[in-house]
Amino acid sequence: SMASTSISAAPNQPTPWWRFALLTVLAGFAPLSVVVSDTLMGRPTDYRGLFLGTFIVFATVILRLGFLGHSLNQSTSRVRTLNAAGNHLVQALTTEQIHQVAREAVAEILQGEVTDAWLVQQSSTDDAHELAIADDEARAMRAVPPTDPLPVSLGVNDDAFFGVISLATTVAEVSQFAISSSRAPSRSARTTLVQLADNVAHALDRVRHAELAAENESSERLQRLLHDASDVIAVLDSDLRITYVTPAVARLIGPTAHSLTGTSWMDLVHTEDQALVERALTNSESTRSSRTEVRLVTDTNEERFVEMTATRYEDETGTGFTVSCHDYTRRHELEQQLKHQAFHDALTGLANRTLLQERLRQAITHSRRNGKEFAVMFIDLDDFKNVNDSLGHAVGDSLLRTVARRLRSTLRSNDIPARLGGDEFAVLLEEVDDPREVELVAARVVEALAQPIRVGGSELLVGASVGVAYGSSATKDIEDVMRNADLALYDAKGSGKNRYAIFQPEMHEFAVSKMQLTADMRRGIARNEFVVHFQPWKDLSDNTIIGIEALARWNHPTKGVLSPAHFISLAEETGLIIPLGREILESALIEAGQWQENIGHEFLVSVNLSGRQLLDSCIVDDVKFALSISGVPAHCLVLEITESVLLPGESVMADRLRELAELGVRLYIDDFGTGYSSLSYLRQLPVSGIKLAREFVATLPGDDNETGLVRAIYDLSQTLNLDDVVAEGIETEEQRTALLDLGFKIGQGYLLARPMGAEQMREMFDQERRALQELS
Repeated sequence: SMASTSISAAPNQPTPWWRFALLTVLAGFAPLSVVVSDTLMGRPTDYRGLFLGTFIVFATVILRLGFLGHSLNQSTSRVRTLNAAGNHLVQALTTEQIHQVAREAVAEILQGEVTDAWLVQQSSTDDAHELAIADDEARAMRAVPPTDPLPVSLGVNDDAFFGVISLATTVAEVSQFAISSSRAPSRSARTTLVQLADNVAHALDRVRHAELAAENESSERLQRLLHDASDVIAVLDSDLRITYVTPAVARLIGPTAHSLTGTSWMDLVHTEDQALVERALTNSESTRSSRTEVRLVTDTNEERFVEMTATRYEDETGTGFTVSCHDYTRRHELEQQLKHQAFHDALTGLANRTLLQERLRQAITHSRRNGKEFAVMFIDLDDFKNVNDSLGHAVGDSLLRTVARRLRSTLRSNDIPARLGGDEFAVLLEEVDDPREVELVAARVVEALAQPIRVGGSELLVGASVGVAYGSSATKDIEDVMRNADLALYDAKGSGKNRYAIFQPEMHEFAVSKMQLTADMRRGIARNEFVVHFQPWKDLSDNTIIGIEALARWNHPTKGVLSPAHFISLAEETGLIIPLGREILESALIEAGQWQENIGHEFLVSVNLSGRQLLDSCIVDDVKFALSISGVPAHCLVLEITESVLLPGESVMADRLRELAELGVRLYIDDFGTGYSSLSYLRQLPVSGIKLAREFVATLPGDDNETGLVRAIYDLSQTLNLDDVVAEGIETEEQRTALLDLGFKIGQGYLLARPMGAEQMREMFDQERRALQELS
């Protein structure tokens, strides 16, 4: 903005006193010279006439001097006003500021008059006549009658003077300087106003030049922006032909902007999207603007995805459309990649669980329309964990990719394979006309995955179990058919693996029963429904109690007392064996501690320990705690383990066994001879004894081969320097006799004593204690 445009005239300065003194002296000199001359020549002097003449001359000089002084002051004031206006005009940045300076300058130049001033482009002043100034008609002020259209339009009073000065502008659109005042200005005032008009013209040209420069700069900037813009902007005529397009079109689709001028915009649009573009342009006619996503085709027949905004325009050349296209091809590709990743497995490229579920919902819808069944196969690799643990996850991943390729090769073209996670796969088979067709596919899958797979120089055999479930228009929810396929898979694995099983309703009943039993077990542990029964170990020669084995029993509220055969395997599978085993161990040792204190001597207390318990990091602390609260010495505790936990490579279990042995407890191998333990590996572990499996005891007394096998096991225990060998499952006197003959000293079985509750076991200890007292 400009500083204040207020223009003040310089104050009128009075004529200096010394000028009047000088004039007085000069005026008095003439009459004095007349008197002197008359005296010298001896003539009489007419003093009255002399005085009157002198007075007239003096008055005339004084008046003239005053008039000249006034004119000089006015001229000086106007010059100063003109100079001040010039300074403000130089600072003016807009036409409005120039107008304001001109109005104030006119008011100062025509002091005492009611004035106004305007800057106009042209005027209809046919009746105007020029008020000549000197001989320069180009610099004349033209007086315009107040009735002329221009002063009328400006609201000038009928009795006012209205004049127009032409402005010598070269580029400014304002061409005339109009002035009104209450009366016509003097000649000198008009001269000053013309000079003011010249200054105004210069200022207007300067401002206009600045505006044009700014417009040119903006235009150049716009051209640069259009040239460098990544978006394509095109102008189309009413026939959708290109009249202008920015150079960005070459980067987008190939052809240059120049080569596309005059061609149809629709030629650039993908054929499938042309109808969409036509609708968008039609909508822009009613809404002025429309936006849609379309595909453009490059000169190499590639697709470019763009957001097209169309705007209808109207100008003097006619109607048409302005089209702006923003390329989002890269974003579209990323979206497609993300979409693929969201619905596909990254390792195998198969559909994932989310996509499978979506396809299952669609399959149910299709089945309701066409009445055909569909099937779902759940596939689980057998013993895949061993591959990961022994060869590493890289080999495991390579194996899974190979399995995925084989799976695809066994399916029909419209079947959908999926990876659910880990080593679990699934297949959706739609429009099943014959169930035998599904079974053939399942058989092919089992056969294909049973073939050796070579990965990284190793030949692997994994195999697969497959569960199949059918769905139909009656299927209410995808979870039902997926659950049924999972139950069939569980049945296939339970039947020996490397096979397929078709879902049967009883599988669901079994699963429900199993789920109910699991819930009952959790509740039973919380309610202390599990109790400990005991079965003695006895000396085969004199029937005295050597130790006791703790056996879990479940006092089920509705099913009565259940033996371990009804719940131990489920407890292992669900992990409930951890809290259950802890409870059995503590209860057994607490009872045994009291009995040892009552009878006054120690005996062995045997508790079974599962592989799942050995994997628990708290098992050593649990044993320590149970020993501490019961008072039973560590060397009296026997922990029975099965041969399966002694397989080479199970380093965690081996470490656990060594930690337990360091506590001082004894480790026995239960059901020895029925497993696959390595004798060399067995010697590396802190095993104290073995229990001969009942399968061998049942053969006694037998032929030489049978007896020889039992003798070999006993001799082996001696070779391994084991403390004891307990023969379990003794049911006849002949078996006990045969075992004694073979060297066995400790036995367990129904012949010697059946499992009993804690109270009965206490009574048995009391009876033995009384019997020993009587003998002593």
